[in-house]
Amino acid sequence: MSNGAFTRACLMGIALSLAAAGCRSAAQNRAQLQSPNPVDRAKAAVVAAERKDRDAVHALIGLLDDPEIAVRLYAIEALRRLTGNDYGYRYYASDADRAAAIARWQAAARSGELTLGGTTDRSRANPDSPSPDSRPAS
Repeated sequence: MSNGAFTRACLMGIALSLAAAGCRSAAQNRAQLQSPNPVDRAKAAVVAAERKDRDAVHALIGLLDDPEIAVRLYAIEALRRLTGNDYGYRYYASDADRAAAIARWQAAARSGELTLGGTTDRSRANPDSPSPDSRPAS
């Protein structure tokens, strides 16, 4: 299936099933982020953003490297809605450019520097990493 045809199919599938997704719990929706079906992964990304599901952020970061361009699109849009940032990620960029941006996302998640809904997510930060206040100015 071409990227354009997949994107159209994905959009149609999402539009038709968002109402049904509202019946799933947040945990069930997060499980769909790992589905073998790319339409399910894309729908779950949309639902996570609509629900402001902060616990889905780490799985959404994983979807930034998805082989399907539409899944990457919905993942970054969900992350933008949840965090207000994109760390330079472009879903259509080359593998190398996407990898560099994904590394920035992963570093922010590890250090707890992700801002989620106006607050910094320190709940999953590496306890050995220094706080932003203790880092030397560059």
